[in-house]
Amino acid sequence: MSQKLLIDGSRESQTQVALLSEGGLEDFEFESSSKRNLKGNIYLGKVSRIEASLQAAFIDIGAEKNGFLAFGEIHPNYFQIPVADREALIEAEVGAEEEYNNENGINQNVTEQQNDLDQNSTSKTEGELEVSEIKEKVSSNKENKFSSNLKRKLYRSYKIQEVIKTGQLILIQVVKEERGNKGAALTSYISLAGKYTVLMPNSTKTKGISRKISTSDDRNKLKQIIDDLNVPSEMGLIIRTAGLNKTKNEIKRDYATLNKLWVDIVTETKRAIAPALIHEEGNLLRRVLRDVYTKEMKDVLVEGKDAYQETKKYMSQVLPSCSKFVKQYKNKEPIFTKYKVENEIIKMFDPEVKLKSGGYLVINPTEALVAIDVNSGGATKERNIEKTALKTNLEAAVEIAKQIKIRDLSGLIVIDFIDMYEMRNNRQVEKKVKELIRKDRARTQVSRISQFGLLEMSRQRLRQSFIEWKTELSQHSSALKSIYFIKEKLNNKKHKTLTVNINPFMKKYLVDNFQSEISNIANENKCEISFVEDITIDNSEINIGDSNNDPKKTEKKPKKKIVKKRASTVKKKSSAVKKTKIKDKIPVKQIISPIKEIKDKKSGWWQK
Repeated sequence: MSQKLLIDGSRESQTQVALLSEGGLEDFEFESSSKRNLKGNIYLGKVSRIEASLQAAFIDIGAEKNGFLAFGEIHPNYFQIPVADREALIEAEVGAEEEYNNENGINQNVTEQQNDLDQNSTSKTEGELEVSEIKEKVSSNKENKFSSNLKRKLYRSYKIQEVIKTGQLILIQVVKEERGNKGAALTSYISLAGKYTVLMPNSTKTKGISRKISTSDDRNKLKQIIDDLNVPSEMGLIIRTAGLNKTKNEIKRDYATLNKLWVDIVTETKRAIAPALIHEEGNLLRRVLRDVYTKEMKDVLVEGKDAYQETKKYMSQVLPSCSKFVKQYKNKEPIFTKYKVENEIIKMFDPEVKLKSGGYLVINPTEALVAIDVNSGGATKERNIEKTALKTNLEAAVEIAKQIKIRDLSGLIVIDFIDMYEMRNNRQVEKKVKELIRKDRARTQVSRISQFGLLEMSRQRLRQSFIEWKTELSQHSSALKSIYFIKEKLNNKKHKTLTVNINPFMKKYLVDNFQSEISNIANENKCEISFVEDITIDNSEINIGDSNNDPKKTEKKPKKKIVKKRASTVKKKSSAVKKTKIKDKIPVKQIISPIKEIKDKKSGWWQK
């Protein structure tokens, strides 16, 4: 299948990359100059706080938020313990891993030790080794159990507050981007990714080959190449999937480049003042050419002079034989318009995705997971319901695999397929999903379809998603929430006036639909409720501003004259509310005051 790589670098503020195949848009990546990725960057950080309850440290890396470094991600070299104990700890870690590998015959594989620091995301799973991944995961339960047991054995004798001190300097790498209020997740086990290899300069004696290279002949050949490279014993090296069918010289050149990069990082670290950025992972152009581009892609079209020159230069360094395929796009019509990519991007903002058969998908990302619902819609060509369900589900599986990639859906993904009663049909859909997901660069794990027709899968987050989704209450529900909030505020404490800062749209909805209810609340509590428009407030939120104190508390103040004056003022104000409104022409929608007489006291929907 022919593929075409399109790069839009015509604007300085952003870079877009699209991978096209015969089936349309296959992958899409976006980077804004205002928000660069942190993932993969290496910093000289300073321990700002140690949280014993979490057994983790917060590291100042010079970013807006401090990074999060779990105890298990701290290399023993940083432990402030006797030298003999530290060396014994490192030797125990190396020896235990080598012994395990020899016993199980997997000395060509390595075990991933990276912890997922985000409690809301799923564990990392098997798949192709990518830039941010320093080790390849062995997926069996036995190996995972060994990994966790080894960690506990090596670290249970220590607590983070005993071996790490505030103000200590640590060289760390970002393994997960900042999200919401959470800072970046960090590790002190550094990894440097090249086109064909990944160098782990401070990891254990790990030499490995990507599990996607499965044939014994290929693995033996690559194993011999690793042995010939004479990698230092204190370093680890993994040959990536892209290293398959590459010559010894190509792999050796890639390894030499990474080795030189590590020397430069060490040199820069010695003269840096923490917190400091030591090494930047690289911009989108470099990452795509390194991780996505293959020699099978004969067309690399670049729009923008600077982007073209950078692409040409980097390609000449990494793949000199392929630099001739890089061409500058010079047409007046934008490159994404020419190849109809913009239309595909617009569809990414719509939660509904139509299928050719008439069915459709509904994609709903939430805080905890991504829900994908498969619906048959107008897919009624088959007379048999079971056949219709199977055909729609198989078609949906293809589209889901595509949407997961281009939208970069990650974490826990739950797919609600159309119910099928025959077990063989369920197995057929499962097989199709696994076959398609296997081509994904991100590491994934797929479960079987449950009795409820649900298929669960987890997917590694490769980058920040192009689209940020947020689940919000409907306007009516937000209005009800505001009513309850105001009522609770007045029930907890007496107020003479209450100022409610609110979004203009929500204010209009409240006064149009809930004016009588708010009037009843104001009357019951003998309080004047004022709404102040504030466009900075979210449509589903309100803020209660400063209000007068409880009259009873005011009377206890020593200055009796002031109290009397205020009391009379309140009395005057409450008796002349209606007149004030008419005289000053203050709209009813602006201020809702208590009314002394209400014909029907039970008119409010909340009245008991």
